[in-house]
Amino acid sequence: MKYFKPELLTRCRSLDDHVAETAADDWERAVAAYNAKLASIRRELPIGARFLLDQFSLHDARLFGITLSRAKPWLSLFVRLEGKPLRPGNHWELKYILAKGPKSRQFSMDRLAKDSKAPARIQYDEFAKVADFPVRVFSHALLLSGGLELRIRFVGLRVQLLQKAIFPANETAGLAAG
Repeated sequence: MKYFKPELLTRCRSLDDHVAETAADDWERAVAAYNAKLASIRRELPIGARFLLDQFSLHDARLFGITLSRAKPWLSLFVRLEGKPLRPGNHWELKYILAKGPKSRQFSMDRLAKDSKAPARIQYDEFAKVADFPVRVFSHALLLSGGLELRIRFVGLRVQLLQKAIFPANETAGLAAG
């Protein structure tokens, strides 16, 4: 994460008022800097990324699953948006078309599978442009509860509302390990 760093979030939650107030000022500057950077690349982002930014926030969404295709350069995140006790948030699939190159094939779910006993919460996320030539490449960084950061390099993003999502605990572990 370039703007919403885990240590800044930790300082914002400090019980020391001086530390928390200073961090809140730093946070406001980070928000302004990120919004300016995002505005400069917004028109270049794939339509799915723009839809996501325009329609909802991933803040406090739960990450229920990740799939990585063997045959095609696709990675899917399955998330449930924050909702209310009587009205849970909707389930969405974020399907990334991964950028080519060695980094895209090194995406590892091992730490997430080992560290999580329950679905992770997305604390904050950031979009960035990584490259322009020969194709436009973007990144989507997601800071998860527990301090884990996922960084996805992609050229396209499809966002799909799911009618229903069921992730039995034993099946989820099998997917993550496979």
